[in-house]
Amino acid sequence: MYRDIPDADLQQPRHVAEQLVATLVDQAREIDPDVVVCGDAIEGSSSRVLVQEASSATELVVGSRHLAALRSAVLGSVAVAATGRTHAR
Repeated sequence: MYRDIPDADLQQPRHVAEQLVATLVDQAREIDPDVVVCGDAIEGSSSRVLVQEASSATELVVGSRHLAALRSAVLGSVAVAATGRTHAR
């Protein structure tokens, strides 16, 4: 993931996060220019930030890291935590 960021200095996580988001937004726009895509690097707990941001959203779309069911249950799931506390579809 960080290999896509040419000057990824892991001592500056905010800068790396902002560059990563910008790169991914650009890639998404290339896939379908008609879809409005925006992104922000927001500091905080993944599930808490998703719930906060989804409070004004129509839909919340989350991905998967393809973890095995047992491992996912043990580690917890951001998607489950976020979707269980939001009203977005």
